[in-house]
Parts: sequence; C-alpha cells; structure tokens
Amino acid sequence: MKKKLLITIVAFLFTGFAVNAQKQMTSLQYSVGFGVGSLHNYIAETSFRGVNFEYRNLIEQTYSIGFEIGLNTFYKNVGYSSITEGTATLTGTQYRYVNAVPAMITADYYFGYDDPICPYFGLGVGTMYTNNKLDMGVFQFSKDTWHFLLRPELGIIFNTNTNTSFILAAKYNNAFKTQEINTRNYLTLNAGFVWSY
Repeated sequence: MKKKLLITIVAFLFTGFAVNAQKQMTSLQYSVGFGVGSLHNYIAETSFRGVNFEYRNLIEQTYSIGFEIGLNTFYKNVGYSSITEGTATLTGTQYRYVNAVPAMITADYYFGYDDPICPYFGLGVGTMYTNNKLDMGVFQFSKDTWHFLLRPELGIIFNTNTNTSFILAAKYNNAFKTQEINTRNYLTLNAGFVWSY
C-alpha cells in the first residue's frame, strides 16, 4: 500500500512538472503548530518547532501544482505521573514527543497572482510520518506510523517588485487514524519567503 501511494505521488509530480508553466516558486516557511483532537489531548502545548518547504509550478497565472514537505515537533513535560504498559505500571517524570513529517502533492488556486496582495487556497494530498515517543526515566516507549493525509490551506502572498515575496498561510493537517496510532491532526500558522524564477 505504501509503495503504491509513493509511486502514485511520484508519477503525479513528474506529470505536473512536464507541464509548461510560466513561473516556478519555492518557499521556506516557519511553522507554528496547534494540536487538534487526539493530538491536543496527548500534547496540549503549542509547537514552536516547525518548518515547511514548498515547490510550486504556476500554470496560466491562476493555479499551480507542486509538492510540500514539513516538520513539526510537539513536546510536553507531563511531570510526575504513572502509566501502565501491559502488566507493568511505571511512575516518574513523563516526557511526551510527537514528530510529524507531512509530505504531499499540492494544488493551489490564486486570486490575482500579479497583484500586490494575492489571496489563494489550496489542497494537499499525501502522507504523514509520525514518531510518537514517551520517555520516563530509563524507559522509552515509541511508535512510528504513516498516515494518509489531506491538507486544506488558505494563504496570502505579498508580492514585491523583486523575485522575493512574503507568504502567510494557515494549514490544517488532517492525518487519518491508523491501526497503531489515533489521528494526528493539527493546525499550523506559517510565515516565510517565496522565491520566483
């Protein structure tokens, strides 16, 4: 299943890049994450450790296709507490971590790309790898899994007279439940730069 998904994503990307686009864009963004649902229940703290990289192939100044990869790290010091794993109960200072790495193909629609302020909306489809870790003293419990991911996005590009623009975006990473781990959904607020060429 994972191989088929990866092959589909790669094939779509190469098909998209073969299109004769008028402009290409890369973007690097700082990302602040807010857990939603089961992720918020597990780690309620805001993630200030996040980054996103995007590539977009603009077509007819209206829409683009491309890809995106990112990283957000969620962390919480639960304090002195007890947990039960199987038949064992452990007590100590508990640290929780979730590292989320979304990777997806993207499609975006722009409302006046050449305007000084250009709003847009987009959708990403792909996968998200999560590493879920709990540390307690010398003990560590870790689970890794790949989620199916849908990611809607709303944003604004602030165009300048140069090839560098500014971007603000809100993204909702909707990572579906797997057999190993519950949903890992979170909202991000992103700010960064766009380079056009």
